[in-house]
Amino acid sequence: MWSDFNKANHEAMITAELFSWPVTLAIMVLAFGSLVAAGPPLLLTVAGLVASAGGYGRWPSGSCWPSASCSSRR
Repeated sequence: MWSDFNKANHEAMITAELFSWPVTLAIMVLAFGSLVAAGPPLLLTVAGLVASAGGYGRWPSGSCWPSASCSSRR
């Protein structure tokens, strides 16, 4: 049951992303006046998402960084 939900949710998220990025780009071009000015905020957003997704799950489960509870484990 949950696998069906997760699959449907994933497909809905991908579809929403495919439609929202061009709309966001168009609004930002209108707001900033040019594609060159609208590009860096979108590129920084993508870079932040990639960086946060890339670091997700890389720390070993015994690691206490970045949580502040390291002193309580010792």
